[in-house]
Amino acid sequence: MRTTLETSSGNCDVHCKPCSLHGFYIHLCVYLMVNAGLLAINLAHSAETLWGHWPLKWWGLALLIHGAVVFLRRRGCRTACRQSKADGANEPESSNQS
Repeated sequence: MRTTLETSSGNCDVHCKPCSLHGFYIHLCVYLMVNAGLLAINLAHSAETLWGHWPLKWWGLALLIHGAVVFLRRRGCRTACRQSKADGANEPESSNQS
């Protein structure tokens, strides 16, 4: 298992790319649209029995976990990328001194 967030070419890992953030925002938009529709159906057809909050809660929990994974991974990646760039900037200087 890799312990660094770099590939052999020196670029940041694929998880650090904006596609993971883009995927989260798509998930958020789908969540909002679908749950708005479900709540509308619930209120229009059976307002006395509210069931629309259940998908909101459980899918919301999944969305919260997805967001935590994406944003925590991005934060860790930014730190690792900055560190790898700093290490890469220091390497040529040390090799030129010998």
